[in-house]
Amino acid sequence: MMLLNSYLIAFRPWLGSRQANPAVALPSPGGTLLYQSIQALEALLRDCREALILWQQRSRQRRCLREMSPHLLRDIGLERGEALREARKPCWRG
Repeated sequence: MMLLNSYLIAFRPWLGSRQANPAVALPSPGGTLLYQSIQALEALLRDCREALILWQQRSRQRRCLREMSPHLLRDIGLERGEALREARKPCWRG
């Protein structure tokens, strides 16, 4: 992580104006490592964003499930206890 931080600080001016193909614009010899570090960071941020979106969807669905009337729960084949058990789960638990 320390290595990534030092690269990001050293190339801060370059990071603000990254081109479409950054592999071409990176300086040598550390350019490949920087490019791989940036790709890894982008992948991590993308995964975090997707997880947050999924958790938000689960939270919304569970809130709706908790607020459903008994006749709607019967329509989808759930009993009140099952719906409440599912609604009590934290958003990060599938």
